[in-house]
Amino acid sequence: DRSAYPQVAAVVISVPDGAVRAMVGGRDYFQSQFNRATTAFRQLGSSFKPFHYLMAFNEKVIFPHTRFMDQLTIFIFNRQKWFTQQAFLDTLTQCLPSSIAPPRLTDNLQEIALIYRALYDQIRSESELSSQQRQELTILMNYGKLEFYRPENYTKTYRNDWMDVTTALANSINTVSAQILTRYDIAKLENFARRLGFQKIPDKSLSLSLGTLDGTPCQVAGAYLMLANNGYFHIPYAIHSVIDQTDNRLFQPYYFHLKMMNSFVVYRTRSLMEEVVNDGTAAWV
Repeated sequence: DRSAYPQVAAVVISVPDGAVRAMVGGRDYFQSQFNRATTAFRQLGSSFKPFHYLMAFNEKVIFPHTRFMDQLTIFIFNRQKWFTQQAFLDTLTQCLPSSIAPPRLTDNLQEIALIYRALYDQIRSESELSSQQRQELTILMNYGKLEFYRPENYTKTYRNDWMDVTTALANSINTVSAQILTRYDIAKLENFARRLGFQKIPDKSLSLSLGTLDGTPCQVAGAYLMLANNGYFHIPYAIHSVIDQTDNRLFQPYYFHLKMMNSFVVYRTRSLMEEVVNDGTAAWV
């Protein structure tokens, strides 16, 4: 039964202009006229990570040999920024009076939610707090409405060791990708994704570092063209022009040409991406 066959999509575009040289929208046009290359939105997953690393390089929060620990990590969000659990605890400890014991670290999401709920209740009822301390703690804890997130690697395991960002991207380490996003304003990555044409971007979600946004194969090809083009972005186009029998030009696409990113940080990101095929998840086995 051909209708049970899986469908595929592919787009081939040329550098530097973004002209579409080949496009496959499905297995059989007579079976389905739905063009998956231009219309099928799918979650990007790890294919989005290079753009996250690119932005982190641009913000100067990482360098090729910056090291992170790949381990089970819980992140805390107070509607202002994301913290690792340890970073949030360090910030909180500086504000707490001696009469309130700092919370303990835990790897259990349900337990950590209960711990911080109880801590916020204790802060509200603590009589020794000055009004300024109470306000600082209330804002830091977002009125007790904290969010918690624990990303997992694809293998469901952790190396429990330090690694540089080159190794992390080559092996698609989710815990490191999430840690990197705590180092700069997540809104900058959201805006960058929108400028690249991607849609359904989660609002202030640390999962964006793992690629929880949607795009079509054509959009992904256009975004990767920017990496190949030293930071210049072009919208892929399939029709060069339409002319009539007397050579009157009836249609010509708008050639969108925009410098989106510094060439040096694009070069750095491409260097990391080379390791994906040299010694990473796409290496020849």
